[in-house]
Amino acid sequence: MRTSGGDVVTGVEIGELNDTAASLRRWVSEQLQARGYCVSSDGIDGWYALGGDAGSRHYFRFTLTGAVPITMLAVWAPPRTEKNTEFLQIANIMREQGVAVPEIIAFDMHLGFFIIEDLGTESLLEKLNGDTANTLYPLVFDQLLKIQTISAAENPLPRYDGAFLLREMQLFREWFLEALLNVELDSDAVQMLDDLFAILVENALAQPVVVTHRDFHARNLIYRGEQPPGVIDFQDAVAGPITYDLVSLLKDCYIAWPRPQVVEWVQLYCEFAWQKGLLSREVDEESFIRWFDWMGLQRHIKVAGIFARLHLRDGKSGYLNDVPRVLAYIMDTASAYPEFDALHRWLTTQLQPVIAQQTWGLHD
Repeated sequence: MRTSGGDVVTGVEIGELNDTAASLRRWVSEQLQARGYCVSSDGIDGWYALGGDAGSRHYFRFTLTGAVPITMLAVWAPPRTEKNTEFLQIANIMREQGVAVPEIIAFDMHLGFFIIEDLGTESLLEKLNGDTANTLYPLVFDQLLKIQTISAAENPLPRYDGAFLLREMQLFREWFLEALLNVELDSDAVQMLDDLFAILVENALAQPVVVTHRDFHARNLIYRGEQPPGVIDFQDAVAGPITYDLVSLLKDCYIAWPRPQVVEWVQLYCEFAWQKGLLSREVDEESFIRWFDWMGLQRHIKVAGIFARLHLRDGKSGYLNDVPRVLAYIMDTASAYPEFDALHRWLTTQLQPVIAQQTWGLHD
């Protein structure tokens, strides 16, 4: 079975998925009837599966008919693999702060069943282009700043600490270099990467700590016209560096913008962050952009490893089409800062010839 995005359904057997989808549909009908919703004699109308994501969650959109039809989402999030408690807790925290996350209408933590608000049918990625971006990104900043002004102290979240950051970057070695490309690192390359990872961890830990979504990009934002976009996929939120979500958004793995435009948006965000008190005026734009670029290098090194793992372990090969964009971000940053000269030389002389032989990533 494949999702609408073309990736193989993983994590469960097809029979289990079909049986659970039927059970979920019955549960949804019972829950809505118990809450006074008008459910037709035939049960739920217009029930259909949506495309999958990088996790093991399965989504179904359905309609309640009536004077004003209402669409909702039913979710099966297998408890053995998904962070359902975190999803519920963080959704409540964010909604209290005014973040446009979906309302959770009903849930069963044992089964991993949820009924949630349907924020819309189009991701922000589908609407972003050269004509719309300058209007849409400020709306996104509004949501990002609301997330970042949540008190990390009053709402304890896992800390995005040095060990966490380093584990993520090791995915690049394990899954991208060794497993996908079959690259054997010599002692010089090992030392270069060790030194690089240490620098990037130090950069991340020097930044102000805020509530961090960790996957704040255009595919996880729902277009809602002139309203701020809806925010989804927030269950991995942590207390982390202030630039991390901004990097996810403006150096998006699924869409790229010219560097001058990115810098303008970063400057606009800085002004908002200064006004909100999230960023000290002692941190000037040049320093912040350096934080931003170096944080991007950490994220894209990690993502290259994750995309390779999704392909090799989970059978979700569509992500390989986005690897060239991720590698371009890495190369651009490596070439822009003298601190990364060794990385740039290694990428140019050792890695690029190997990548040039690959057949993946030829089509966006």
